Amino acid sequence: MEILHVIEPNCQIHKQFHSIVIKKQGKKLRDIPINNLKTIIVYGYNQVTTQVIHQMAERGINIVFASLSGSMKAMIMTAKSNNVILRMAQYSAWKDPTKGLHISRKLIESKVQGQIAVLQQHKKKLPINVYEDILRTMNHQLDAVTKVNNTNQLFGIEGASAKAYFSGFDYFLINHHFEHRERRPAYDPVNALLNLTYMTLLRSVFLDLEANGFDSELGFMHGIRYGRESLALDCVEPLRPFADIFVIKLLNTKQIKTDMFVTTEEDGCRLGEDGFKKYMQLYHKHFIDGDLIMLHEEIEKQTHYLKKYLLEEKNFKAILPYIAK
Repeated sequence: MEILHVIEPNCQIHKQFHSIVIKKQGKKLRDIPINNLKTIIVYGYNQVTTQVIHQMAERGINIVFASLSGSMKAMIMTAKSNNVILRMAQYSAWKDPTKGLHISRKLIESKVQGQIAVLQQHKKKLPINVYEDILRTMNHQLDAVTKVNNTNQLFGIEGASAKAYFSGFDYFLINHHFEHRERRPAYDPVNALLNLTYMTLLRSVFLDLEANGFDSELGFMHGIRYGRESLALDCVEPLRPFADIFVIKLLNTKQIKTDMFVTTEEDGCRLGEDGFKKYMQLYHKHFIDGDLIMLHEEIEKQTHYLKKYLLEEKNFKAILPYIAK
């Protein structure tokens, strides 16, 4: 099943027989069989006909509207899954500190294991004393994950591990300087790409959780905050190392270059229009067509594991951590 990204500006998205057709100035750019679609993501001010909207609703295919920088603006979703039993089980688990902590531990354990694998993959680029210091710190934090008594302690362990991990990130890169992790707005290309990739992954996790009937705003580790997709933030944690290795690859192979970014005081550093189109093509090739991993399968697997644990199993397992190829 395909996630269709419509990035080219001034396009119209039509339905024609059993296909979705993308046109620009009357010229057909692409047609995709509807049966192959999972989600349509429309960037900028591209237009979608009501026929497409009705057909997607009937087929259970969501339409997401995003800015040219990739942030989600709105969504046309099909009716929520009728799995009220699952949502009741989710609410019950959220009220049980033991269950919520169990889920959170497993997700962070997988994330830290994945980050360690990324570090080991780049071992030869680091001074041996730096590498050993970072690895020692991360292994110590990984051991501590199983001993925490609450999510606040877990956040502290995850933060300490991430700080150690990103202290070596500059060594992973060729011809790019990285000082420290910086969330939105970012003011350098490395952080800008990390933020964009994490956000793109988060959107896919959110859509999968919603499609399966979860309450995506009720998280076990990230708790509840008005308007925040906390459960999606929980479930995206083990996927972050996959995003990191993708960003390293894009920069080190010069598939994404510094001159593709624009910087403003308001928005910080972000990819320009052409750079963003290039990025999405590479993202699709890398994660969706399986250049490295079929990431949507990992997202679906994580959702399945969570559903299975809440409804029937005693032990929750996270997806396997990133393993260096």
